[in-house]
Amino acid sequence: MAIKERKRISTSKKVLDLREIEHVGSGSYGAYYQLSDKKGVKLLENGARLEALAEWNILVALSKITINGRRITPKAYSIERFNVLDEDGDAMTMIGLVMEHIEEDDDAEYINTHEVIEQANTTFALQGIIYHDFNSENVLQTEKGPRIIDFTPGFVSVLKKNRKGQYIVDGYALQGLPSDFGADELDIRGQTGNDWNNSDDPCSEPES
Repeated sequence: MAIKERKRISTSKKVLDLREIEHVGSGSYGAYYQLSDKKGVKLLENGARLEALAEWNILVALSKITINGRRITPKAYSIERFNVLDEDGDAMTMIGLVMEHIEEDDDAEYINTHEVIEQANTTFALQGIIYHDFNSENVLQTEKGPRIIDFTPGFVSVLKKNRKGQYIVDGYALQGLPSDFGADELDIRGQTGNDWNNSDDPCSEPES
């Protein structure tokens, strides 16, 4: 799957007062807030431009993938720079990824998280995306079925194909491949470690 890079982060005229919106949770480099019943925002420090662009590209790519006719990841709306007032009322500039807010429903029909993860992992891999952070906490049950959240770029490998149509994988990506992914579809290279941040990766920061 070709991932198109968004070259600019727009500047929002909105002021986000963190004292007035609900803080849902925090991750390794950002915090998620609920803006409304249907929208939320993941806020990152303004210096985390590369990470913001990478996660935005991942969200856009995965939002186009469906399982049984249903999208299972949050819809991506926009990536913007916000003027933010923190809990002490101090102002700062932060990058925000505005996305669909997904609410867990404890009364929804039971889902087998393990089966959801296996199916999603295979579906993503067939599109050249390896997600290394599949776990039960990242799968929410909703009234519309299971949804998967939290796509930190450091836990995602985006694969390219060689001239034979095989996916090029290094050691890190190979560890995350589903067990039913055919070996004849792979071009295994000797690299190890997470290589998502190199200049040839479609999730890397675009040139200005």
